[in-house]
Amino acid sequence: MGLLPDTEPVDTFYQVGANNLVGEHGDVIRVRTMSGPAALESAAACDLVIYQSTRVSDGAPIGVSGIIAMPQGDPPAGGWSVVSWSHGTVGVADRGAPSLDSEELADMSDLTDPPMTVHRKINAAPHVLLNEFLNRGWVVVMTDYAGPGTRGPHPYLFGTSEGRGVLDIVRAARAVHNRDRPVGQETISRRFVIVGHSQGGRDRASVCARAPSPAVSVASRAQPGVLATRHRRCPCQ
Repeated sequence: MGLLPDTEPVDTFYQVGANNLVGEHGDVIRVRTMSGPAALESAAACDLVIYQSTRVSDGAPIGVSGIIAMPQGDPPAGGWSVVSWSHGTVGVADRGAPSLDSEELADMSDLTDPPMTVHRKINAAPHVLLNEFLNRGWVVVMTDYAGPGTRGPHPYLFGTSEGRGVLDIVRAARAVHNRDRPVGQETISRRFVIVGHSQGGRDRASVCARAPSPAVSVASRAQPGVLATRHRRCPCQ
């Protein structure tokens, strides 16, 4: 699959300059509350976040966009665990980023097969599953991956790049919601799972295949599978 030109995102919130990339992977560049079709309906609140990650081609820092969805109620002792959602193929253009899903995109006219209407159905399909995670007391984070949303090409099916995006947004979520919490009373715990579909299912496997990695330090236990009665420990620890 060819990569699109290195275009500048239209929404200035998604624009990241060199002066923003001064921290480490998982550091928060900016965050704001969000609503609309991209948000999860069961969330107490959804944040749109731009966070720092790493470009796979040369190791340079980049900005990546994504969503942090918080469950209802008060966190348990030790904080809520996290589901990091690794989405399936939605294309490589900025407007295809799941966090940019909107009614306006769905209204793009194509009488035979409205492309963004189909795209919206693809984005909305996992919401049933992800809302159920929220209902059961999980924080849900959803990366757009490198490229869609923010500036730069999307390294489609480059597991290292996509895996970094999936892990770094967990660090970003903890940075946002644990910032003012004392040690031992964190809102978000160091436990997380990675759930993926299609392209995202491959990414889930890539996280462990390429570990150990600096990003894995986000958690004391990385659990890349969700079962009804138990979790499997990640072999990359």
